[in-house]
Amino acid sequence: MPQCQLCKKEAFMPFKCSYCGQTFCTEHHLPEKHRCPGLPERDWKAYDIQKHGKKSPIQKKPLQPTTIRYNTDIFDSQVDTSTPKGKIRNRTSKSKNKDSYDEKSGEWKYSDQRRYAASTPRKTRGWLIAVLVICGLLGIFYVSDPESFTHNISIIIQKMPISTLDFENIIDSVKTSFENITKSISDILQNVTINIDSVLEPPNVYGNYSFGLVKSDEGVTVNSFGEYVVLINNANAKNPTFKQLKNFLEKDKTDSYTYDYVHTDVGERYGTAESNVNLTRMKNIVDGIEKMNRPRICSDFAEMLHNKAELSGFKCGYVILDLEGYTDPYNYGIPSDAGHALVVFNTTNKGLVYIDCTGGESNGPKNHDKIIRNFEIGSQYIAESLFPESGWESTYDSMGKITSIDEFWDGSWN
Repeated sequence: MPQCQLCKKEAFMPFKCSYCGQTFCTEHHLPEKHRCPGLPERDWKAYDIQKHGKKSPIQKKPLQPTTIRYNTDIFDSQVDTSTPKGKIRNRTSKSKNKDSYDEKSGEWKYSDQRRYAASTPRKTRGWLIAVLVICGLLGIFYVSDPESFTHNISIIIQKMPISTLDFENIIDSVKTSFENITKSISDILQNVTINIDSVLEPPNVYGNYSFGLVKSDEGVTVNSFGEYVVLINNANAKNPTFKQLKNFLEKDKTDSYTYDYVHTDVGERYGTAESNVNLTRMKNIVDGIEKMNRPRICSDFAEMLHNKAELSGFKCGYVILDLEGYTDPYNYGIPSDAGHALVVFNTTNKGLVYIDCTGGESNGPKNHDKIIRNFEIGSQYIAESLFPESGWESTYDSMGKITSIDEFWDGSWN
C-alpha cells in the first residue's frame, strides 16, 4: 500500500498532488498541508502560526520537488520565472547545475537548468521547417537530374550498415517517391504554362502565324461565300526577289480556276472577329489538314494567293481598289463602279510588284497571272501577262480608271 510522503503512514486512499507529483494521505493531500514546492513561494512559518496559532508539527524541511529537465544540448532557452509569463530568456553557462536547500530561510533554491515545455513549440517549428526545406531541395535536385540524384543516393546508402535487401527496398522507395513528385510537379507546370499561354496569346495568333481581317472605311471585305477574308501572316516570311516571285507563281495553280461571278449580300455583322471567323478551320489550313475554298471572284483569288505565298515563306499584302468606267466585257452583270482585289509583293530588287491572279474563261490561256505596271490612282487598270503564251495577247484591255487604293499587309483584328 502506498505511503504518504509527509507522515509516512499508509494511505488507504492515496492522493497524487497535481503540482509536485508526490503521493499523500487524505490529511496532507492539499498543497498547503504538505508545503507543496510547486506553489508560488510563500512564508511557510508565518502561514503555520496564522493557521495553527503555533509552530506546525510538520517537518521543517520541505520535500524537494520533482524538477522537469530537458536535454540542455538541444534547448538553450527557458522560461524565466522572474519575468512575465511565457517570456523566454537565455541563461549563461555559469548557472548552477544543482538544486540546493537553504537552512536559514527554509527554502529550496532551484538551478538555472530547469527546463519548461514553453520553449518546446518554437524549437519544434524550427525543426519542421528545416525538414520541409531539405525535402524541397531534394525534390528540385531530382527533377533537374534524376539519374545523377539516384546514383548519389545509392552511394550514400551503400555506406550505411544495412543488408542488401533493405538497400534495394530503400532505393526502390526513393525512386518511386521522387518519380511521383516529378510527375506531380510536371503536371502543375504544364497546366500553369497552358494557362499562361491562353492569357498572353491573342486568339488570332497560332504559333508563328497570325490572322488578320481586311478592314477599310467601308467595312470588312468578304469573299463569295459570305465569309470574312482572312489573311494568314507568317512571322518568318521574307521579301522575295523578282525571280523567286516568278518561280513561285509559275508553280502556283491559283490562277487556273475559272472566274465565276457571284454577288453576295452579307448584311451587317456584330460581335468580335473571333465570333465571325472559324479559327479552328484557319489553324487546320495552316497545318495542311483542310484545303482553302475554291476561288470564284477576285476577292477569293487574292485571298488564296496571299495565304499560299505566306505559307511558302514570302511576305505579301492584300490590295483592294475601286474602278470607274468598267465596261463588263464578259457580261457578268458587274456594275461600272466595281471594286477589285489583287496581291502586292515588295521584291528586294524591283520594289513593289502588283499581281492579279484572277482566273478567266475555261477556253482562255492556261496561265492567268498578270502584272500591273502602272498602278496608281487616276491611271487605267491595264494588266500584262506574266507568262505570255503564243496565240494570246499579252496585254489585256483596260478595266477602268483607278479611283482608290487600299493595301493591307497584315490585316487587323477586332
